[in-house]
Amino acid sequence: MLYKDVIAGFLISGFVIVFIPQWVWNTLFLQGEGALVSAENAVMGVAIAVVSFVGSMGNVPFAVALWSGGVSFAGIIAFVYADLITIPVLNVYRKYYGWTVMAYILGVFFVTMAFTGFLMEQLFDVLGIVPDLAGGTTASEQAYFEVNYTFYLNLIAFAITGFLLYVYRRGLGAPGQYRDPVCGMRTDENGPSMTHDGDTYHFCSSACKRTFEKNPGEFDAIDPVIAGNHDHH
Repeated sequence: MLYKDVIAGFLISGFVIVFIPQWVWNTLFLQGEGALVSAENAVMGVAIAVVSFVGSMGNVPFAVALWSGGVSFAGIIAFVYADLITIPVLNVYRKYYGWTVMAYILGVFFVTMAFTGFLMEQLFDVLGIVPDLAGGTTASEQAYFEVNYTFYLNLIAFAITGFLLYVYRRGLGAPGQYRDPVCGMRTDENGPSMTHDGDTYHFCSSACKRTFEKNPGEFDAIDPVIAGNHDHH
């Protein structure tokens, strides 16, 4: 589902950026400075996010286009936050929770995201750290690879991702049609096993088997067979 959202987001944002003229954004978003402009931009940023169908990662290039088009910092922040209330996501809320809860989520999220975008700009303005697009580097001047703190953070993130993938494949994502009742890991017929109350339980290790033997009643409610594999049981 995620890769479909990302691809759709980039496609939609690309078409919107190319085919919607700049005067449209200038009409929707008030220009200038001041609290009123920030508030209107924040509200409009959320509104555009809701109807644009662009969520997930796809809202990032769209936000860049809005930013270069003169939308205030408050509008950009609110727009990025609002990917949780795009129309497809609202439709998911409706299917699971009904119209009333969907409307409640939309209302609460809309107000919260718009207010947060407005508040962020006011805070950044007080601190004097609102990004200045005019003083930024162009694409040709931008350094795309540097050995700095982000490089090391990326290394850490990759290491954690690899570790989590390893743990998943050893545990819930491991091959095998049986579930170790003690630790929850998948296992197959090659590991230790025992029969209790007519059910055969398979374990990932002798340690889990010993734990089960000490108090088998504690694990009675756990199905020893993975869902969909009961023909093997």
